[in-house]
Amino acid sequence: MSARRFAIRCLAAFATSTALVGAPAAQAAPATGPSSGSPASVTAVSGPGDPKPVPRGHLVTSRADIDGDGRADTTTFRLVPPRGTSSSLYRLSVRTEKGQRAHLDFRLGYEMQDASDFWMGMTGIDGRRGNEVVLDLVGGIGDATDIRSYAWRDGRLVLVPAAGSSRRWPNWELMWTDFGAARGYTFAQSGGIRYVTRHDYRQVKGTNRFAGTDTRYRWSGAGWRKVSTTKVTVSRQVADTRTTLRGLTWR
Repeated sequence: MSARRFAIRCLAAFATSTALVGAPAAQAAPATGPSSGSPASVTAVSGPGDPKPVPRGHLVTSRADIDGDGRADTTTFRLVPPRGTSSSLYRLSVRTEKGQRAHLDFRLGYEMQDASDFWMGMTGIDGRRGNEVVLDLVGGIGDATDIRSYAWRDGRLVLVPAAGSSRRWPNWELMWTDFGAARGYTFAQSGGIRYVTRHDYRQVKGTNRFAGTDTRYRWSGAGWRKVSTTKVTVSRQVADTRTTLRGLTWR
């Protein structure tokens, strides 16, 4: 997606979605494909910066290390073919180079929407080896995002809650300045430790400045732990640069 498109999507609103933990993919019951044939496959590209665009399609495939052994694994996100005329079931699947398989199913409330609409990419978010899968479960509908990250843990795909998030809303919460607030994250590595700073600002009434907090977290092994909070006041121009997921290399 373009930088403009990404910014528009980075707003703090949420869509209701349900993630269902699936059994290993090898045990999944086969689904009946649509009469038109199998969905077309698209492959995610790699490189630094903002999330990379992928061609529209019902299947996204990525080759990147997810289990931390340094070898590229195969990750797919796809619309499960309907048994009738439509489907709102999507499946995130991983097959490691060791031959291990696992998947997660998502009932998203959208019917027959391209899987590529939900895909943001793979990137190293936390402090453990291997990349995480990042999905926007809103899928670009309206002015909303529901960005969540999923990691490989002991042969399973699990949700990794965002730094500073609540149990109810474990997503990476973003807000755009046109709505009078700025919210985003900056990732960094120092001394072998993974850090992330959550920026949370509101516009100062009658001005073009934003005031709020920068809260720093470090990865502890079991999750994100708060390190410090600093009060800040910045210009709108600066606030605009802090409304995304900065400091990540997308694959």
